[in-house]
Amino acid sequence: MNHFLFLYGPLLKGGRYFESHLARCRALGPATVTGRLLYLEEPGFAALVPDGEDKVAGGLFEVSEEELVSLDYLFGYAPGKPDASEFVRRHVSARAIKGDFDAESYFLRAETLRKRFPEALEIPGGNWDAFARRLSPLPQYEEEPEES
Repeated sequence: MNHFLFLYGPLLKGGRYFESHLARCRALGPATVTGRLLYLEEPGFAALVPDGEDKVAGGLFEVSEEELVSLDYLFGYAPGKPDASEFVRRHVSARAIKGDFDAESYFLRAETLRKRFPEALEIPGGNWDAFARRLSPLPQYEEEPEES
């Protein structure tokens, strides 16, 4: 059975977890969900929380059961054991170009945020790509000296 997942942050194409976790999944395109996106400086990851009104930008993917197990592990999610999990997987309404999808996404537990990431930064407008570009700007190259 396949699952629809709304994913965000470094899991998107070009991010450090895309190749290892999503490269073989079927990408359905860009999508948004309502919530708030946070930056967890250590480990350099994004976290979705439900207590916001931003349109968080991400992508919609169709994943297999095997890929879902791998993503659960990455997010520290133990199905059926929310108290033992850092994130939980919940149903969301994801708005995509092709319409609205009933999907799931990973949300950081409030207790995890309070205990492990009290210094988490809110990502303005829920846009990981714009935020990530500010974190690691393009390298500046010195001009080649003119030959005389």
